[in-house]
Amino acid sequence: MLRHESSVDHPERPARIALAFSELCRCKLAEKCVMLPARRATPSELQRCHGKLYVAATLAVRRKTSGYPAVHEVVEAACAVNNIARRAESIYLNTHSVDCALLAAGSCIDAVAAVAAGLVDASFVLARPPGHHAENSSMKGFCLFNNASVAVASALADGVKRVLLIDWDVHHGNGSQHIFEDDDRVLFVSLHRYDDGTFYPAAIDGAPTNVGRGRGAGYTVNIGWDGPGAGDAE
Repeated sequence: MLRHESSVDHPERPARIALAFSELCRCKLAEKCVMLPARRATPSELQRCHGKLYVAATLAVRRKTSGYPAVHEVVEAACAVNNIARRAESIYLNTHSVDCALLAAGSCIDAVAAVAAGLVDASFVLARPPGHHAENSSMKGFCLFNNASVAVASALADGVKRVLLIDWDVHHGNGSQHIFEDDDRVLFVSLHRYDDGTFYPAAIDGAPTNVGRGRGAGYTVNIGWDGPGAGDAE
C-alpha cells in the first residue's frame, strides 16, 4: 500500500501509514498485536457497496499493469489512470493505485471479520488509499473504494445483525452515508467540519438535518461543526 504515491507533494502519501506503524513499533504496541496478512478484496465483495461497472472498470486498469507488460502497455495504462483521475474529484493515480486500493479494502474486511468471529477483541487497520469519500460508482477525495463500508457490508453478509459505523474526520463521510442511508442495520455517525455546507465535500449531505431515508430514516447522525479553531485538544 506504500506504492500508491503521487508524482508531486501530496497530503495523502505513503508516510501516513509508514510513520504511524513506526510509532506503534516504537511504543511497543505492534508487538502486542496479532498481525493479519493483507489480501485483495474480490469483485463480489466490492460490489456490495460499489456498482458492477465501476468495479469492472477500475479492475481493468489494474490488469493492464499486472505481470510484466510491454512498455507501450504501461504507457497506455498510465494514460488511462490519468484520464480517470482527471474525471474524478481530488484523485491521483499511478499504476499501483488500484492494487493498493484492493489490499486496503481486503484488509478492512478481514480485520472486521476477525472481531466478529471472536478471534480478536478489537482491530486496527493501517491502510491506504483511504475510503470514506468513495461513492457507489465513483472515486472521490483521495478514495478509490469505500474500505470501511465494504467491510461493514461483508460483516452483514456474514450474519452480523447491526453495525455502528463512526466516521471521525475533519471531512464528512459522504460516500459511507450514501451507501447505508436507507439501511436500518447500520447506524452511521459522522463528526466533521461543515461550515454551512461549504467545507469539503461541500454539500448539504453532512447537515444535521440529514438523518437517512426510507427504512434507514433515523439511522444517519451528522454532527457538523461550523468554523475553524479546533486543535489537538478538541
